[in-house]
Amino acid sequence: MNRQLLNRWHNSEELAQHGLPDIVHQWLGGSGSMTRAMRSLTDDQLALQLLSSEHQLVSEDEASLLGHGSAQSLLTREVLMQQDNEPLLYGRSIFPDSLATDALATIESLGTKPLGDILFQLSDEPRLSMQYAMLDEQTYLYQALNKHIPQSEPLYARRSIFQYQQQRILVQEVFLSSHPVYALINC
Repeated sequence: MNRQLLNRWHNSEELAQHGLPDIVHQWLGGSGSMTRAMRSLTDDQLALQLLSSEHQLVSEDEASLLGHGSAQSLLTREVLMQQDNEPLLYGRSIFPDSLATDALATIESLGTKPLGDILFQLSDEPRLSMQYAMLDEQTYLYQALNKHIPQSEPLYARRSIFQYQQQRILVQEVFLSSHPVYALINC
C-alpha cells in the first residue's frame, strides 16, 4: 500500500509521481465516464443499485468543494455499480441546493440510471477537476460507504468536480475490494 496516498487527496497531475501500477493509474486517472469504463469492463453487464437519493449531512470537506463553508445538509445520491450482484464501485454524488428546480428533479428521477449518462451527454468533458486517494475508515467517505457495505481494507478512490447548469457537482467513486483493479495489481 502506498502510504503517501492514505487519506490524502491528490490532484490528478500528481498521479504519476506515486509509482502506482499502470492499471491503477488508468482507472484513477481516466478522464472519461466511469460508467462507460465499467460497462466495458463488465461486457455491458453493469447494474446500478440506488442506495439513497436524499438530503444528507455532508462533511465540511465535501461542502467546501461545492463552495460552502461548513458541513450541511445537501442532496446526496449514493449508488453501487455491480456485476452479477457483486458490488464493484460505490458512488456518492453531492449537489448544491442552488441547482435549478428542474435540474434537481432530473437528478432525483434518475433512479438506477447513471449520473454519468447525463453529465457526459451535455459535454465531452464536463469535469473541472479530479483528485484521488486511498481511503480507510478514518475518512468520511469510507464511513458513508460502510453504512451500506462494510469494508475493512484501504480502498482506492477518486473524486471530481463537474459543471452542470453553471453549478458544481461533486462525484466521488470508491473502488470496492471486489473491483478487478485489485486482482490485476497482484498478478
